[in-house]
Amino acid sequence: MTGLSGYRPVTGGTLTVELRAGDRVASSASASAPARRGIFTPTLPAPAAPGEYRLRVRYEDGRRSSSFETEALRIASAPARAGAGLGEIRFLKETQWAIPFRVEPPQRRRIARTLTVPATVTADPRTTHGLSASAAGRVEWTSEGAVTLVGAVVRRGDLLGRLVPAAAGEHWSTLRQESEVARIERQRAAAEHERASRLVRDGLVAGRRQQEAQASLAKAEAALRAAKQREGALSGGTGALLPLRAPAGGVVVSLHVPHGQRVSAGELLAEIASDDEVLVRATVFQLDLRELERVHLAQVRKAGIDRPIALQDAAAALLTRRIVVDPRTLSAPLVFRHRQGPMGLLRIGDLVELTLGVGELADELTVPVGAVVELGTQPYLFLMATGESFTRRRVRLGPSDGARVAILEGLTAKDRVVTVGALELYLSSVAGSLESHQHQ
Repeated sequence: MTGLSGYRPVTGGTLTVELRAGDRVASSASASAPARRGIFTPTLPAPAAPGEYRLRVRYEDGRRSSSFETEALRIASAPARAGAGLGEIRFLKETQWAIPFRVEPPQRRRIARTLTVPATVTADPRTTHGLSASAAGRVEWTSEGAVTLVGAVVRRGDLLGRLVPAAAGEHWSTLRQESEVARIERQRAAAEHERASRLVRDGLVAGRRQQEAQASLAKAEAALRAAKQREGALSGGTGALLPLRAPAGGVVVSLHVPHGQRVSAGELLAEIASDDEVLVRATVFQLDLRELERVHLAQVRKAGIDRPIALQDAAAALLTRRIVVDPRTLSAPLVFRHRQGPMGLLRIGDLVELTLGVGELADELTVPVGAVVELGTQPYLFLMATGESFTRRRVRLGPSDGARVAILEGLTAKDRVVTVGALELYLSSVAGSLESHQHQ
């Protein structure tokens, strides 16, 4: 007995089996506990006479119960040869429980063919904000020792860099020369002031000479300070620089001007976009365009994330309702808008895989894509015949939505399909290494 929720053996409970002829119980037996995990061994006495009976099995453990009844079984007067039927594969319950394994019936669903194309995640213009130069000058993408780069996450008002106005944009070598000259002049004026002060103290010159030296020193110091300010403005100081602040919170998606380049007033410097709304852009070729008239499904897969990300309301999110083909490449852009909110998984710049459900929806029997095993370029399913006996069956595949695939031929609604562990089952059958056993 297997618990289907996790496909694991039961560890307790009572199992009752009955052979019934009409409403009459011809034989019955029960086991109050499993002999070992999942295995009950009730001994069912043979009925008084051969014939057709129905086998009823009931399991109870106090919290849950389950029962089923088989179709008519023929009880013979002599035992038949034991063993699996022709083409059947023995796969013991103990082995099934030891690996990821699941058996389930096919599901009938409305399904259409899917088209999968590579795509990129870009910023939505509606949530993109531009930063422009307020004056002509030179751009510096540095702030407090950090460098602003594409991909940086910023908040509204964050300092991204500075703009050196054109008036302060003098040549570096000229400013360095002026600064050095001013420094030398200041040193000379200081030395002259010290000499004049000493001569005045000794009474060798008049006090006016000291006053003249003091004025010359003050003038030299003022010139040096001005030269240092101009030099500091050009080398990243704070002098007359204009701050460049983020106009909104989000991600820096582009820097239109490199560090150190001169710009004109009003020129676009950078763009900042929010991840709350993004665009998913793909390119489709002319051969696939006729199938895009009806899109039933739109989802993307991103590396590192197991589950697909559904684009909300595929019909409403599709922006390119009129497909325009480029005659040079025979392709056309396909753009979806995805409203994901602040906790969304898609990031601007991501490379993703876009899957579209296209064409007409059809009501078909479906199985998980992983249930199909390709053998010799042909698709096969493994079906449960009995609890430990399986068969393989060649099938014809129909459309797939990426998660499930339609089976057009070779499957019925009553079949039980191995949906997890089919490849391991096949490898075991090829190896022929499965030991036979009896439940004792």
